[in-house]
Amino acid sequence: MRKQATIKNPFELIGSEPFGGNIVRARFSPAEPDTGIVFETFDGEIEAKLKYASEYKCSVLLRNGNAGVLHPEHLLATLLAYGVDNLRIDLERDPSFSFRILEILGMTTDLAVVPNFDGKTYGLCEKLDDNIEEQDRPKKLLTLDRKVGVLEEDKLTFEPWRGRGLYIEATTDYPILGEQTLGINVDAETYKREIARSRPYSKHIVNVPLRILSMGAAIANPSFGIGHGFDPEENVMFPVKSEEELHKAREIYPIGDEPARHTIMDRLGAITLLHGSLDGVKVSVKYSGHANDVEMLRRVTPYLNGR
Repeated sequence: MRKQATIKNPFELIGSEPFGGNIVRARFSPAEPDTGIVFETFDGEIEAKLKYASEYKCSVLLRNGNAGVLHPEHLLATLLAYGVDNLRIDLERDPSFSFRILEILGMTTDLAVVPNFDGKTYGLCEKLDDNIEEQDRPKKLLTLDRKVGVLEEDKLTFEPWRGRGLYIEATTDYPILGEQTLGINVDAETYKREIARSRPYSKHIVNVPLRILSMGAAIANPSFGIGHGFDPEENVMFPVKSEEELHKAREIYPIGDEPARHTIMDRLGAITLLHGSLDGVKVSVKYSGHANDVEMLRRVTPYLNGR
C-alpha cells in the first residue's frame, strides 16, 4: 500500500514573483492526512484542486471566493514529483515601493503570487530532500483503462501505461532548436536531475534592455507593481532567434532541450490538481497551454478510477 506523505520539518523559501517583481515569502508546514495542498493567503485559504483552476496571464490561477493564488504550477510540479500529498503553504508578499503606491490608489491585485524559487539551483527540491514523511493513510491512486484525447487535436492526452506511476512525454518546436521530444518516468530523483532547473520561457523580444522589459511588464500588469520578476540570466529562456542565442538553452541542459523540459514541469503542475495521483498512466503533450491543460484534465476526470 502506498501511503500519503507530508514534510517532516517546516521551512521557508523566498523568491521574486514574475508579474510585479515583488518579493514573496513562502512558508511550508506539515499537514494532516487528507488535507491536500492548501495555500494560505491574506484573503483566506484555497486548496490546489481542479475545480478552482483557470488560466490567467499565461499561468494557472486558483480562485475560491476572495482567496486567489496565481502561478502555482512550478511549485505543484515539484510536490507531485516528490510525492507530497498534504502541505500548507503560507504566501506573504513583501511589496515593492511601486506596489505600495498603487495599493494606496486602490489599483493593486488581491491575488497572491507564487514566486520563482529555482532558477539555476534546485531550490525547493533541496528543501524536500530527506524531508518527506509517510503518513498512516493510503494514497489515492488514479488509474485509466482507455485513452482520452487525440494528440494532434487536443494537444494533451492520457492513456494506460504498463509501468508504475506516471510517465510524461512532451514535444516542443521552436525556431533554431526545432522539434524536440523528451519523456520521463516521474519520480523525485529524475525530476530533480532532468526537470527542476529548467527555466520559465517567455515571448519577450531578445536583447531588449531589462528596464524596457520592466516598463512593458508594468503596462501589461499594472496591478502587480512596476517591474517584473523575470531575470533573463537566471530564470528565463527566451525563444531562440539566432545561432548566437542557442547557447542560452544549453547553459544548464547541454542538449538544448530546455523548453521541452519546462513544458513537462508546467504539465505536472496542472496534473497535481487532480483528486489523486496518476498510477500506470502515460501523459503526452504537444503544444498544450495552461487553459488547454485545465480543459483536458476536466475531460479526463470522469474516466479516472480511484483506489
